[in-house]
Amino acid sequence: MKSWSQCNIPWINTAEAMIPREIRVKRRTLAVLLPTTLIAMSWLLAATPEQRNVVLPVVIVTTIVLWFWITLWNRDRAMPLFDVGVIYALAVLAYTNIPLLNYISGGFRFTEVSDARLYFYQPTPSELGFFHWRHVIYIFSFVAMYATTRGKHPAKQNQAKIPRRSMFLALVLLFFLFTGYLIFLNFLTSSYLVGRSYKEMYAIYATGEQIQLPLLIRQISHYFAGMWFIFKLALMMFVIQHCHRKKWRIILYLWLAAEVAFCIHRLGSRTEVVMLLMAAGLLYHRLVKPLTLRFVLIAGLLLLTGFFAYGIARGNSMRTANLQDIYPDTSVQSHTNEFQALLGTSYDLYQRKQKGSLQVPWQLYVSDFLMLVPQQICPVEKIDPSQWYLGLLGQQNTGVGFMFGVISQAIAGLDWLELALRGAILGFILAQIHRWYLRNSSSFFVVLFYVWLCIRIYYTFRASTFYLMTFMVYEIVPAFLLIKTLPGLLRFLRPSRSTAGVHI
Repeated sequence: MKSWSQCNIPWINTAEAMIPREIRVKRRTLAVLLPTTLIAMSWLLAATPEQRNVVLPVVIVTTIVLWFWITLWNRDRAMPLFDVGVIYALAVLAYTNIPLLNYISGGFRFTEVSDARLYFYQPTPSELGFFHWRHVIYIFSFVAMYATTRGKHPAKQNQAKIPRRSMFLALVLLFFLFTGYLIFLNFLTSSYLVGRSYKEMYAIYATGEQIQLPLLIRQISHYFAGMWFIFKLALMMFVIQHCHRKKWRIILYLWLAAEVAFCIHRLGSRTEVVMLLMAAGLLYHRLVKPLTLRFVLIAGLLLLTGFFAYGIARGNSMRTANLQDIYPDTSVQSHTNEFQALLGTSYDLYQRKQKGSLQVPWQLYVSDFLMLVPQQICPVEKIDPSQWYLGLLGQQNTGVGFMFGVISQAIAGLDWLELALRGAILGFILAQIHRWYLRNSSSFFVVLFYVWLCIRIYYTFRASTFYLMTFMVYEIVPAFLLIKTLPGLLRFLRPSRSTAGVHI
């Protein structure tokens, strides 16, 4: 299959011929940016002056992310899919554009099926568009820093070492041990709602049937759940490393199908399944065979569509009637979703700050670092931003939850300046992590950590900039230590051949 740079496309050849030879860009760049520019200009011209306030941030953020993607592609001479910076830029693109597209599809307003806070405020196109320039500042500072400091050259294909048999057995043992612990905890108490649907979870919260475990047990169990997911991810990586053979591919497909079927059956949290599907695609691209652009686009569209459809179905299962039946004139595209809810939090905080009613405790500014200190020994009161926000709404301990987000964090602080600094700092940190990964791309644990970071990096936008530090310290480090030390411990405990069979 020919690459875009080898294709003979007449209109691209004509466009290239008009550009001086010394500044001629690659055909791939023209093939993406030229049609995107034409579509964007047509959309802006068709919109009214008021509507352009909303359309313009969509166009600018999309253009920045496309330029970023094409620049890295041209630099590496390979599609930058297994790249934490690209994945984060795509996540910011989704969190920026999807709520605006919901707003546009609702007739440039939020409808009765949209987020309740946004429906209450009903921002005008100019108000919402001005608010979203924060997203433009943030993604621009991130992309500029990451592209400048990242370097080039992708990791070599199929380079990660396959774990020894003893390590694989240790992985299997750890996975089943932690699975057993979480299942036991689920049967023992309703505090850990493993495998429950959202409807069951809200019913338990509403009736107060959950049993409160001791704080230490809750802390340990929370991080055990994260380590359990890491063990599952490591096992999946081991399976994918053998996917050159048909039987291993069948095992992978059956595994992913079972995960999706179980998730649909219980209508619970979809996060883990989405992350596993993403990890499977990234690891297959990195360890087995590069995925084509066509496959990535189709798979991404299907995943996003399924994500929204699942959310709507889950929400309807918790109600006595379908919202679309109650409000038949509203567009299904304007239905509330995770992306819209995150905007609802930041816009609500912005309105409160404008009215002068926002009182922010100082712990909120250092909450990411306070999370590293166990509550039992923390010298000051720890404040979780999302719980603090629920306190503002008067909805603590009700089963309702809203993520805080980096935009909200900046609004509570220095706003525009803080967003530019946060974007640049994160871009520099992720660029250095990518360079470190390239230097150690043959290590099983480095690749495992990198793919874990890729599928969870969106939390730095959905929660806060340094939110993942706690999970690295309390999940990644102990999980890797267990995987590395358990084989040696098992060998130590196993009787040696010289003493086997000796009876005293």
